[in-house]
Amino acid sequence: MTSLMIIIIIWGIYYFFWQPNKDVLVPVQRWINWIVLISIIVTLFLMFIIKVPLSSLAVIVATSVITGEIVVCIYIFFKKIRK
Repeated sequence: MTSLMIIIIIWGIYYFFWQPNKDVLVPVQRWINWIVLISIIVTLFLMFIIKVPLSSLAVIVATSVITGEIVVCIYIFFKKIRK
């Protein structure tokens, strides 16, 4: 399980610094990157410092990522309305 977390961390850092679409989705991509990075940091904090069990940890991470994606969708929606 620890090796899986290390792989997820490396992938998250790689994804955070690699911008696939430089023209269209740059603000949205940055939002998603911050959501991924913050959820990884929160996951590590809860797992190693507070010792939360993995079942409740999965619920917390899934909830935070879904909330972040909803915020990004609302941001895109209002940005399109303003144009």
